[in-house]
Amino acid sequence: MNKKAMDKAIDTYLDIILDIQKNIRSLNKSITELYDLIHDNFSQLTKEDYSQIADMYKKLIRNLIGLYTTYRTSHFYSGIKTDLKNFKNGIDDLQEIGNDIRIFIVSLPQNNDYRNLVGLINSL
Repeated sequence: MNKKAMDKAIDTYLDIILDIQKNIRSLNKSITELYDLIHDNFSQLTKEDYSQIADMYKKLIRNLIGLYTTYRTSHFYSGIKTDLKNFKNGIDDLQEIGNDIRIFIVSLPQNNDYRNLVGLINSL
């Protein structure tokens, strides 16, 4: 009887890991799609566009990091390590492109030296 209980527990554990992997892979796909959408439209973004999504974007990143941390410290970590690494890389990509937006779309255009440099380059 003990062997049956152990086999059932192992099967349940594996089912949980497979379900978590499926969910992480789905999140990874969505993160990639969001990153690609932002990347493909980066040159058309404006400061106003960013101001409309900034708070929501920051919350998204914060929640994704929280979810990553929860999974990373869970008992299931050893079974989802590879998918979780991809998840973390996706979060890092979203953070990086968010920083790029803040720098190149929001901050730099407000800098007089930068605007003068762009003007000089455009006049060539």
